[in-house]
Amino acid sequence: MISHNRVSRRWMMALTLVFSLFLSNLAFAQDAEKPRLALLDIREGGTEILTKQLEDAGFEVKDQAWFLKQVKARAISPKKLLRRPKDLRFVINGAKIDGILYFKAQEDDTFDVTLIGKEGKPVREFKTDQTSEGLSENGAKLVVDEIKDEFGMKEEAVAVATVDTLDEPDPAEGDVSSLKDEAKKKEDEVSDRLSNDWLFARVYGRLMKRDLNVTGANGAVLSYASTFYPGFEAELEVYPGAPISEDYADVAVFVDYVMGFGSVTAEGADAGTVEELPITQMEIEGGTKYRLVSPLGQESSTTMVQAQIKLSGRYTAFNVDANRSLPKTTMIEVIVGASVLYPVLFDGFAVSGFFDVTPFGVWGEGKELFGKTASTYGFSAGLGGVYEATESIGISFGYRFRVLRTSFEGDGELDFTDSDAFELVQAANLGIVYQH
Repeated sequence: MISHNRVSRRWMMALTLVFSLFLSNLAFAQDAEKPRLALLDIREGGTEILTKQLEDAGFEVKDQAWFLKQVKARAISPKKLLRRPKDLRFVINGAKIDGILYFKAQEDDTFDVTLIGKEGKPVREFKTDQTSEGLSENGAKLVVDEIKDEFGMKEEAVAVATVDTLDEPDPAEGDVSSLKDEAKKKEDEVSDRLSNDWLFARVYGRLMKRDLNVTGANGAVLSYASTFYPGFEAELEVYPGAPISEDYADVAVFVDYVMGFGSVTAEGADAGTVEELPITQMEIEGGTKYRLVSPLGQESSTTMVQAQIKLSGRYTAFNVDANRSLPKTTMIEVIVGASVLYPVLFDGFAVSGFFDVTPFGVWGEGKELFGKTASTYGFSAGLGGVYEATESIGISFGYRFRVLRTSFEGDGELDFTDSDAFELVQAANLGIVYQH
């Protein structure tokens, strides 16, 4: 038979075990529910004092080094980060932070204290005093009291001296111009990213086609339509300021060279003869670009989001041996344009597009054949895509066309009077993009 005392002891042991498990789970739950704060360094001093008081008050406190590591892990520039709610929200959510606390020292021996909430925007702003040693114990108590109140943890009002006496100076707390220090610390990291986005080299194989139609008011007509002929394109785009500073990272200079090789059957230089004549089409474009979207904060360099505007000049020469049907022509154009590249569908792939306007162009060789003076305008457009084959090499493809209209005035050497010209140049390209 089991005695009553023995049963009681067993019940007591079981209850004790259950109660102990309950208390440990409760303690774990309470610890897990601690609000997590990122405390940025207080340059003037007092970071350690405030960290201890916040932890004693029930907060989990992460230091600035930890916070910057979270920022870096998300490829975001720390420079002026506190002014970018969208990026802050991304870091806060990803790192599971409940608030970011930072201080800014003022000339009147006070601190502006700001608590940033989960939306990346300030949720509480207040002042506290600073001394030659930074944030004081009393100042830290005031800060803790404000933060507890924001998180609904304030149990009772605590009287805190916020004005330091001459006999007892208080230490004061730092400033988020520590963020300037942080920016300096991160400058190398920013430079590393920008150094991967300062040079782009593109080489394409091309199939090209040119149509030219000139009609005169007197009924004279010249019409030429080629088949597609092979060629190539090489472009170099350089952001010379990117390795130096983020402030100069978005201005580029570029040069683009195109060469096409074809042939045409035309009436030769001597009347009554027909010849197969080689033709070459050469284009050289150069100018400046400005990228509206920074590469910072983006994962890929080859297929990152890009938006650019450009201003350039282009020289075009259509060369053919002397004949009686098709003239050699040259032209210089001024170009204003914009282009975009945007990732779609799956990782490592982006679509591209551009639109250029030629507000005016100047005919060189060949103008005298159709009139005394000429005025030219037109536009270009194209669509394509880029696939990121490796970290620095992409495979690019696309189609583009250019339309130019020219009005001639006066009589030309080929018996044209007040003529109009229409030119259509098309190209399909496939090649590689190298980014460094």
